[in-house]
Amino acid sequence: MLDKNVLQFALLPVKRNDGREVSPIVAAGEFQYLEDFGGGEIAVAPKNEDGYELSICYGRYLLSIKESQSGEPITKQELHDQVQLELDKWMIGISENQTYFMGIKDIVIIDTPLERKCCHGHSSCNSNHGTNSDQANDFAFAVLVSSNAKLKKITDTVIYDESNAVDRLEKFKTDDFKPSAFPLFINVHGYTVFSNILNRRGTYALAHTLSISDELSESNWTQFINNDDAYLVASRVL
Repeated sequence: MLDKNVLQFALLPVKRNDGREVSPIVAAGEFQYLEDFGGGEIAVAPKNEDGYELSICYGRYLLSIKESQSGEPITKQELHDQVQLELDKWMIGISENQTYFMGIKDIVIIDTPLERKCCHGHSSCNSNHGTNSDQANDFAFAVLVSSNAKLKKITDTVIYDESNAVDRLEKFKTDDFKPSAFPLFINVHGYTVFSNILNRRGTYALAHTLSISDELSESNWTQFINNDDAYLVASRVL
């Protein structure tokens, strides 16, 4: 479990081989994975989705690379276009030193602006200890995820919880609940774990998985989501 006084996500300053300095956002569990395994090769992705199931997750997209290929700041439209290109492709997530292959089948983006808080919990801070206090094009989302594991169990595992409330969404409204999130990101074939983390455009931080009946499908999944709840979840991730 994460300590409630420690941020789950932080900036990792790295100098690339081309001399460029970048600061991708990395989750605490990913730090641990890199420390334990050195960020080695990723197993070959499954050939199909046999045995996979659909789940709906709420979370926050954390932008790591803020410039487009032209070197200009990435626009919201460019980011949204990039996200659409990542649908139905293999992604990987790390939890408790295990890697999981998953796919995002569809996404609903909530455009209400989000802020990033510094490590003291402030939405704006002049101290040099903070993460970016600007909105950085982060956005709240609801996604339809195809997973070979019970995704709700995985996301629940990485939640720090001492409120003991029955309804998980209600926990996001309480002061004694500090949500964590399961980081999911596009898998670039042939890259190591470290290379994927270093070069990824951003991370889908999955923070809450809905309990859905067997009626869930790719055609009706948006009927089950609540945009206000999705935004509430995303606003507590950072």
